Amino acid sequence: MADFKCEAIAFGTPEGTYPGMFSPPLIKLLKSLIGQDKTLHLFSGSSTIGHTRIDLEHEAATHNIDVIDFLKKDDNIWDWVILDPPYEGSESLYKDMNYAKPCPIGQDQKLRSFITKWFNDHAINILWFDWCAPIWSGVKREKVWLVLPGGYRKVRALSHLKNIYLRSNGVRGLANYV
Repeated sequence: MADFKCEAIAFGTPEGTYPGMFSPPLIKLLKSLIGQDKTLHLFSGSSTIGHTRIDLEHEAATHNIDVIDFLKKDDNIWDWVILDPPYEGSESLYKDMNYAKPCPIGQDQKLRSFITKWFNDHAINILWFDWCAPIWSGVKREKVWLVLPGGYRKVRALSHLKNIYLRSNGVRGLANYV
């Protein structure tokens, strides 16, 4: 039996032309969770949520850089990391971003491995918005919101993951893993 909370929310209609934009109900939920805490938003697209927003091309990002290239250089500890990866795209988009194939990050083993290792040392809370979110050693799933878009669009999940090591030890520096 699952040891986490689950809730369904209506996605609503995004306020823009891009269908992947966050809708007002989702924006309200995200802001209520992160408050004023130090927040990194990966694959941020047109969103303005997060102190630091990483996206390859979108003008709303604070840094236009490949997510992996940014993470390789980043040594901050983040209160929250929002991960909102692309769900579908052309083969060329994924090739340019060094992904194995168009799929949720949870299914791209190379990218998932790198990001989850980075999370272990840098993220206290993770909001993973994808078709699925993996669980790995040192991380606990707190809650899942099933985001119901309506129509014929796919249901997505927003998972709140907590880094047990950083949280339970009160560590605000890098964790030492053997």
